[in-house]
Amino acid sequence: MIRHHVILIALLFPLLAGAQPVKVLHLADLHLGTDQAVPVPGLLDLAPGLKKAMLGTPGDLDSFSAFLERAGKQAHPDFAVVSGDLVTASAFLGADGKPVPGPLARLQQISARSPFRLFFALGNHDLVLYNFAAASIGDVEDQSVAGQARAAWIRALDCFQNGTFYSFQKRVGATRYRFVILDNGYFGERLAGGQREFSFSGEQQYWLKKQVNRNPEDVLILVLHVPLEGDAAARSVLAAIAGRKKPALVLAGHTHAPDKVEPIAAEGQPLLLQVWTPAYYTAPSHWRLLRLYEDRIEIAITGTLDKTAKTLALTP
Repeated sequence: MIRHHVILIALLFPLLAGAQPVKVLHLADLHLGTDQAVPVPGLLDLAPGLKKAMLGTPGDLDSFSAFLERAGKQAHPDFAVVSGDLVTASAFLGADGKPVPGPLARLQQISARSPFRLFFALGNHDLVLYNFAAASIGDVEDQSVAGQARAAWIRALDCFQNGTFYSFQKRVGATRYRFVILDNGYFGERLAGGQREFSFSGEQQYWLKKQVNRNPEDVLILVLHVPLEGDAAARSVLAAIAGRKKPALVLAGHTHAPDKVEPIAAEGQPLLLQVWTPAYYTAPSHWRLLRLYEDRIEIAITGTLDKTAKTLALTP
């Protein structure tokens, strides 16, 4: 009889303890470089630091693979989301005008071997060709290849099998989380003065609005590259998610340095928090753990497993 009671308690314990949280690792700005030598004689002398920024650091692909192994053993995430700038460029041309293999094939291999699933968003570096045969540094960066780059990403990684913006769900008890991965790295030609104006496509806004309107009770987690900071692209996103009924998170990258969690002003909408996680390529400790519970989201301090920076309550 005692044995039967023990078995019954063991079966009921998960119900008594509540649903187990889903653990999500957030990364941004991997900037993985090419393992190949890129012939760029003379050009780099014009801009100190350009080599690391444009080509990555030798061995960084192997380092990222080792990081995933460590994270799997230490943090035990259910999956990871990455806010863009996965690579330094989708393709390279050397100073001799010849193509140089980029890091996409290696990233494909690393992703397949990861101990947990990786969901990627595209950033501006992921949609660019670096042409080191260009006449000036200002012409090196070329986003006219964005369509080709997106096609290459779709072929290479399973998460993009239905396109470069997509969504998936995770349930914790009675709460359904909807992860929406956006593609907002396109800026096209630089404006006068070298400024970039990021755009958010009309078809993506239409798709996002449909996602929200069909699932207004879902807790929304947006994963994107360029933070929502008041520009036209940000206004488009906020307009598209206006139909939600629950608090939501935005997981962003691009700016590299900020490490903060702050609300976004969205009049007439439930609370919306934006999470900046510093660039992974600047330090391997730049990762953040999220715990999704039935009634809250715990957002950890960067690089820690148990220290909480912010808790987002999902119920009044």
